[in-house]
Amino acid sequence: MRILCTLLLASLLSAGESVISNGSFERVQMNGGRLLPIGWEWYAWDRSLDDVRIGVVRSSYDGSNAVAVRSITTGAAGIVSHPIALTSNTLSYSFTFYQRKSADYAGNRPWIFITIWQNDRFINNIDAPKTLADNEWKQLSFTVRRSDIPAACTHIRVCLATLSLGTAYEGTLFYDAVTGIKNDN
Repeated sequence: MRILCTLLLASLLSAGESVISNGSFERVQMNGGRLLPIGWEWYAWDRSLDDVRIGVVRSSYDGSNAVAVRSITTGAAGIVSHPIALTSNTLSYSFTFYQRKSADYAGNRPWIFITIWQNDRFINNIDAPKTLADNEWKQLSFTVRRSDIPAACTHIRVCLATLSLGTAYEGTLFYDAVTGIKNDN
């Protein structure tokens, strides 16, 4: 047991820094009339959405800021990380984040996924396991194996969103403290 714990600790220490830039959303700037974290973009996966309410708020798990994504009428909307370069010697990427919802969050569900890219061309999504948001901050994690990503792909992006269920909607979903670790061989 002691050897296993030592190996695990050594593995975590050698894993290095997070591949996610500004995952606690402390550094911000105005972008398109929204206060957004630097290194992240807002995105609506339904082009008809014109009133997407996304921004940084002072309601965080870690530090001062978190990202708030209001419920939407249709499709999905959220924030997208900077591109994370893929390396051939990486076995997997492990992502951890905190999530919570407002008490009135309804008609939507959290949607967390990775987009896979080959240069500027979108290839596919890998969805994280479905989550149910809680009223309190909850830590969630998922891992993407490099073998699940085509070898020719160049980078991935982390997407933290709300997805419409096509019913009456209201409330807000919050994300904070996002980290990503490369697990090399």
